[in-house]
Amino acid sequence: MRAFPLCLVASLFGAGMLGGCAGGARVTLLANEGSPTAGKVGVFDARTGAETGELAVANTQAALGGKTVKARPVNAVAYEALFAGLPKPPVVKTLYFVTGSATELAPGSDAVMAELRALVNAGSDVQIVGHTDTVGKLEDNDALSAQRAKEVRAILVAAGVQVGTARITARGERDAKTADSVDEPKERRVEVIIR
Repeated sequence: MRAFPLCLVASLFGAGMLGGCAGGARVTLLANEGSPTAGKVGVFDARTGAETGELAVANTQAALGGKTVKARPVNAVAYEALFAGLPKPPVVKTLYFVTGSATELAPGSDAVMAELRALVNAGSDVQIVGHTDTVGKLEDNDALSAQRAKEVRAILVAAGVQVGTARITARGERDAKTADSVDEPKERRVEVIIR
């Protein structure tokens, strides 16, 4: 979702500040990229902190500072120039590993490797992020996730993909969505982020 008050650019976490813009300011909620839908943005009174309303329909705009939010349609084409200079969003490809392994990729990895060979070029900015499930000690999972990330970089380099200078990040089990000691195949992964 993209929400833009004309007095400042705000993300969702900044939406609470939108009521503090100078008089005549507006907030605009544009559609998600590649979709006709949008999320929501709340508008709050800067003095009381009370919510005055929300924008929940894509390509709508409302004046700030009133007692209520009155959404009006906006021509999204007018914002095309604003976005024309922005970089494209990153592409994320994920490779999965066999339990406890830093070198054995899970079945189905060949297709992802082929996509990576097609996506990455000499001008790509690449980050390789290793993850683990929650089985084992935190320190061991940190080391395992680093090994997995380095292994993916080595495999890509051996396949001729230009990622030799890619940044390696080890997240261990920190981003896992399961409870402790859960053997979850979706957590044993390496994400390759291409910008």
